[in-house]
Amino acid sequence: MGNVKLWIGRAGTGKSQGIAEEIAQEVRQNPLGGKIFWIVPETVSFAAERRLVEMVGSTVRAEVLSLPRLAMRVQATMQTLPGNPVNQTGQRLLLAQVLNESADKLTLLHRAKPTLSFLDSILEAFEEMSEHRVSMQQLESTLQIASTRVDAMEHPHDAHTGRTLIGKLGDLCTLYFLYQKALAERNLYDPSELMDRVHGDLAHCPMLDGATLYIDGFRDFQPRELYFSVGLAQAADHTTLVISGDPVWFAAQPGADRSSQDVQPLKRRSDRFPQDVQSLQSLQSLQSLQPEMADLPLFQSADEVTLTDLPPITLSQDLPTLTDLLEETPFPGDVYAPESLRLYREWLSHCAEAGLSVKVVPFVSHSEAAHGMLQYLEQNLISETRSLEPFTAAAKGTPGIVRLAAAQNIRAETEGIARDILSQVYDGGYFFQDIMVIVPALADYTPILREVLTRYEIPFDMADPPALSTHPLAKFILASLAVVDEGLSTNAVLRILKTDFCTVDREDADWLEGYLVRHQIAGLDDWQSDWRYAEKASDRADDSRARSEDNRANRMRQELAMYLVPFLHQLMNAECTPLQVAEAIWGLLEAVRAKRRMAAWLVDESNTADPHSASVHEQAWQRILGVLNDLCETLPDRAFRRGFLFESIRTDISSQSLSAVPAGLASVIVTDVERASALHLPIVYVIGLSDGTLPRRMHSSGLLQDEERMQFRVLFGQRLGDTGAERQLAEHWRMYTALTRAAAMVTLSYPMAGVDGKELRPSSLIGRVQSLFRSDDMPSLWLAEGVVDDVKNAVWTPATALQWLVSALRDMRQGTPLPAGTAAMYRWLATHRDYAGKLHSALRGMVHRAVAERLGKAQTLALFGSPMKVNVYQLETFASCPYRHFLQYGLRLSEPAERDATRAERGTLIHAALAEFVMHWREQPDVWRQMDDATARLEMERVFRRLLDEPQFAVWSRSHIRRQQALEALQVAGRAAVSLTRHARHSKFVPAHLEVAFGTSEPGAYEAYEFVLHDGTPVEVRGRVDRIDVAVEDGLHRFRVIDYKSRVMDIDLGKVYHGLRLQLAVYAAVVKAISEQLFGVGSEAGGFFYLPLVRKLETENQPEEASKAFEKALSRMRARGLWRDDGVSLGWMDHRLPQAAESELFPKMYKKDGTITKQAPVLGETDWGAMESFVLGKVRELAAGIRQGNVDVAPYALDRQDIACRTCSFQAVCQFDSRWDHSPLRKLEKLNKEAVLAKWTEVRDGGGE
Repeated sequence: MGNVKLWIGRAGTGKSQGIAEEIAQEVRQNPLGGKIFWIVPETVSFAAERRLVEMVGSTVRAEVLSLPRLAMRVQATMQTLPGNPVNQTGQRLLLAQVLNESADKLTLLHRAKPTLSFLDSILEAFEEMSEHRVSMQQLESTLQIASTRVDAMEHPHDAHTGRTLIGKLGDLCTLYFLYQKALAERNLYDPSELMDRVHGDLAHCPMLDGATLYIDGFRDFQPRELYFSVGLAQAADHTTLVISGDPVWFAAQPGADRSSQDVQPLKRRSDRFPQDVQSLQSLQSLQSLQPEMADLPLFQSADEVTLTDLPPITLSQDLPTLTDLLEETPFPGDVYAPESLRLYREWLSHCAEAGLSVKVVPFVSHSEAAHGMLQYLEQNLISETRSLEPFTAAAKGTPGIVRLAAAQNIRAETEGIARDILSQVYDGGYFFQDIMVIVPALADYTPILREVLTRYEIPFDMADPPALSTHPLAKFILASLAVVDEGLSTNAVLRILKTDFCTVDREDADWLEGYLVRHQIAGLDDWQSDWRYAEKASDRADDSRARSEDNRANRMRQELAMYLVPFLHQLMNAECTPLQVAEAIWGLLEAVRAKRRMAAWLVDESNTADPHSASVHEQAWQRILGVLNDLCETLPDRAFRRGFLFESIRTDISSQSLSAVPAGLASVIVTDVERASALHLPIVYVIGLSDGTLPRRMHSSGLLQDEERMQFRVLFGQRLGDTGAERQLAEHWRMYTALTRAAAMVTLSYPMAGVDGKELRPSSLIGRVQSLFRSDDMPSLWLAEGVVDDVKNAVWTPATALQWLVSALRDMRQGTPLPAGTAAMYRWLATHRDYAGKLHSALRGMVHRAVAERLGKAQTLALFGSPMKVNVYQLETFASCPYRHFLQYGLRLSEPAERDATRAERGTLIHAALAEFVMHWREQPDVWRQMDDATARLEMERVFRRLLDEPQFAVWSRSHIRRQQALEALQVAGRAAVSLTRHARHSKFVPAHLEVAFGTSEPGAYEAYEFVLHDGTPVEVRGRVDRIDVAVEDGLHRFRVIDYKSRVMDIDLGKVYHGLRLQLAVYAAVVKAISEQLFGVGSEAGGFFYLPLVRKLETENQPEEASKAFEKALSRMRARGLWRDDGVSLGWMDHRLPQAAESELFPKMYKKDGTITKQAPVLGETDWGAMESFVLGKVRELAAGIRQGNVDVAPYALDRQDIACRTCSFQAVCQFDSRWDHSPLRKLEKLNKEAVLAKWTEVRDGGGE
């Protein structure tokens, strides 16, 4: 039977250091004695090992372990526990089977298709019961009694909560017994229960014989951990438990005899505590605590007692809640770690039951600390009894070493902290290993901290272990699962190409990505057939370049299909077994030689002295094997939904992290609050103190809600996990810990804005600290981007100096004076061995001008040919920017392929559906005009679903996401069908031609619009018109041109004037020119317009009626274009327009007096003719510019928002950035309708350009 010590003290009193010193002394005196275990939480194990190495160096006696790892060591030593542990994937599979088999036995927890989150919530409930040592057998046997109590509750809300709890507990018991049975049948066990399972072996474990244990860093023990720890104390010779807290708190525990050295037995909680606090000297004199436990109430069955006689039902030892414990202390507001009170109380109780004597050793800080400001902060941060007078540095005779820093934003905050770290190292005499950065929300800061600290050349170790899902092997497996789920969709294959396990090299993979996206290759049929997409897309009869592209793509298709197609075939069924999935994945890994590649990485990185990376690769391989083993061993032959198995694998991989061993000790430590709790360093920065980070806002979570946890305690006399309110109390410990890690200086910083620019409020902790100190005693810093207060005396790295210098020079160009020290900064960088070239490149970039020389006639002829064939969009591109036109149509560079081409595919699908719908009903115009809205939508749905069955659109049926997107597209098409039907109902125009091509080589195409330039070059303009409608009456013949758009577009006459929006105007002129071929008679245009096929979701204050909401959605498809006022065309468009009635199909055209409104997009006869002449002239002008070799880098700019570069994909080629250099911009005059008409009049009258 070992002896037990209990060390109690606040932060900085030397508890952990005392452990390290005792271990070091014992190792020196007896290097080969009994084992010494320093037991700490997993999160602080590295900090403890670091402290131990500093004190001991090397030893075979002492080691740092967590409780679960020690339990595993006991099992490995004793080998008494049969079976193997099962991990998360196996647990989910077993529970899913149990849920399915017990469906008829469940009431509240039955699910036909349980989700992974639901399964996890049940497993978490099992874990919560297990860690609180709730006997599920006893719980089940007492549910009837508890149900009787619930029925007797007076308050309806309490009764409802109680009944819900009883229902959940009944189902949990049923599932738990079946789950444990399933584990036992497969010789498996839950690894979280290992501490309970090996408890009986502790007394006989050889490694604990003569051992010394130090249990440190725990705020609290769950009952399972407590039970295991006391068992360890019984088996070991010496055990020391360390508790963080003020000894005064524990001196006030109930039943303590302040006049005696021995503490009397603990009394029941109904006894109130004395209002005074036991003196510290009295506590120091305590030698042992021997509490006696009151007898636990016995179980009684319901038929043995009446309702009024029912005692509390106690399943296990009752643990008081944090609220109970705080109420029992004289000053609850002084307690920064309420869990420590519970740990103290339960440790003594369990040790007493085990017959262990406990010696209490209080630790106190020195009365005159070296830095009184930090000591004052530690003592008063969490305190309701603190002095009302703030601390003053002058009174205490200490320097100001608590600082506040407000930052402009997160980047400014990290940059400012990095500069200050360098200042502390190079000017303050500290080393990097003396500094720690604590980030309460570390995940939010990890990317920017890595980037900034690296640029400032600050060595750092970040407590952010890489996720398994970020490893190349895991990425490849996840991408492969997507290939099956999405049926070899384009996006899924692109994910494969991005992984390191793709069998084609990186250059080929990048090229193939563009080919796949450009031709939208997707589906098993595509991957099993020969690819000739480039040849089909080419407008040349014999295109050798396109043929070469197809041949190159086919070689890569064959290589990828060798393993992707068999993998897809193996897992094509909707249901499959875990064994089938595991075998398919393993076969895939063998096909791509994954094992060989992983082994090569291990060897290569070992040779390059990078054991960290080699360790990460080894862990990733073992973790993936573990997932596959679980699939093979848990329920190998049980059929599950494939989606369930895939999601289980994805979630398992995403939830695992890889251990990261720090590269060295001479680094700044970047960590979160929990991992920082075992560290004390001279300089500490606590950053990111915005509202909600420290303290956090805690909420209820899990299958059992807070009210149900409280009901559980009422009904069964035992608590489960802490409620959200209790966990909120525990946030005091996080605040206290973060601010008490520094020995010399602590800096608290908070950003005023997030990465998205939104305003952030500082944490309440900032105000709490400000209330402790006068502003004159506590330095305040302001951190802003690019602002350096003292350039000459600041500490610089070449990278940060170059960044600052370029920024300063850029500001100088805007009129800001250069800061002092700029010249010295330039001279330093100009003579730097590694950065002189970078400085030269940066300065050249600042004065760079994007220019391009005019092409010669021979070059122009070679690029564009003769006759020069152009389309209208090409002409608009030239008007937008000649250089972009040169790249896109001269050099034929491809725009970067969209990673998500769904929007374009959806547009193609809707376009095809509308074409088929119109083509069918134009043959029956009278029937179409009589069709109601509901019928129109129904007819469109029939067309739509018929299209989805065609091979061209099979991609929309390959996944749930695609099917949902198809339904959304159907909604748009349905509304468009209603809109088109109403056009037919209210208009005299009827569809005459669809998809009219001119100037192309396809069968049935009409001749191109042709003209000859001044230099004799023939030009052919080609294009394709979506739809042409005609109307005939009283010998008059009119047509209108319609173009479907997936976004809202207007006909801006100013843009027409500048050649930026010519499409529909040119189409109308061409249709007029070939009208006799189209209609058999000459015809005039009555107008042209876009029909926007849009689906826009808007937020409303309250739901609208269905009919009103539909009409509002339909109005968004209102035609947008230009119409001709010739006396008949407007009325033929919609018979309601001349009556000045509202139309959901067209904008308002007429006033009530019958005149045209000023805002109406309407041109009179004269202006319409002027427009037609101008547009055709503009076409000639732009074609002449192309022929003359104009390739100027001259993007247009109408205003700050409307700039050609905003929609250009070739800025990486011209290297023009309009944010810094406006000189290449070709500023165009922004013209309204009246100004354009005036210019056209000048041109017509011969007085203009």
